[in-house]
Amino acid sequence: MAAARNRIVTKSKKFDHITPILRNLHWLKIKERIQYKVMLIVFNARQNQKPTYISQLLEEYVPGRSLRSSCQSLLSVPSVRTATFGGRSFAKVAPELWKRLPLDIRNIDSPTLFRSRLKTYLFTKSFLEY
Repeated sequence: MAAARNRIVTKSKKFDHITPILRNLHWLKIKERIQYKVMLIVFNARQNQKPTYISQLLEEYVPGRSLRSSCQSLLSVPSVRTATFGGRSFAKVAPELWKRLPLDIRNIDSPTLFRSRLKTYLFTKSFLEY
């Protein structure tokens, strides 16, 4: 459905490669779009804008001793029993994705600025190799 919509918008042919079209439209690929949505949920949960059940899944990282990572606004990554289901859970994936974000994006307080910088970061990371 989305591919058909892309083809209508851009008037491209059936066998044209979709990556340059996505790049020209400044749209994220599916993997990055999922990461974008997860990071928005994490940001909103950290800003206390989401339900408490989501905030309860995320725990701030507090090291046992003084480390440089203690001031980087990280989240604790819980251990899981099964790699198939536990590894795909929000409680496991969200802190791992959050940790991969640059510090300047993690420390943003404005929702609109966060969305903009996050999309730009994911877009450049996605289309860098292309």
